[in-house]
Amino acid sequence: ATDAASLIVVAPGYVDLAVTVDQRTKLPDLPLDSDKPGRIPLRFLITNLGNMPVPSLAAVDVAVSLVNLTTGEHLPLTTVPGVRVASLRPGKMAKGKVDVELPLGLGGTYSLQVEVSPDASFTEVLGGSTLSDNNTALSQPLQVAGAFLDMTRFHDVDLRMVYDAGEWGG
Repeated sequence: ATDAASLIVVAPGYVDLAVTVDQRTKLPDLPLDSDKPGRIPLRFLITNLGNMPVPSLAAVDVAVSLVNLTTGEHLPLTTVPGVRVASLRPGKMAKGKVDVELPLGLGGTYSLQVEVSPDASFTEVLGGSTLSDNNTALSQPLQVAGAFLDMTRFHDVDLRMVYDAGEWGG
């Protein structure tokens, strides 16, 4: 006869990676002009929420896109394949950084989205369910001022001539 107090329940081993955007990522409000795009060093953290280490040769692909918070449109920016997360123990974090360049001609409110995808060396499965709902994270909102025309470049143009010619209605 076995005593109920002496039974030991062993949970199945699993890996569950979660990604978050590091709070040290500074997302300034950016005026983008036609001369230079905005560049942001995006820092992120990958945490193993599972109960066993990530396999020893494991890596993930990290995809970064820009999400327009008004329209929901996603604009892929970059993908970094093969980011090493080998042997990441349960409860531990791996830090990552990728420089992203915002394209020209933007205007509005955006967030940077980071998504991690495991390589073929491991899966995130527990009891037949895939544990991928925490593989995507959004940054804080980022205000991007649209492009503008710098009129100081035209300091030699006499705008009075245009007005005197009746072009402004008068």
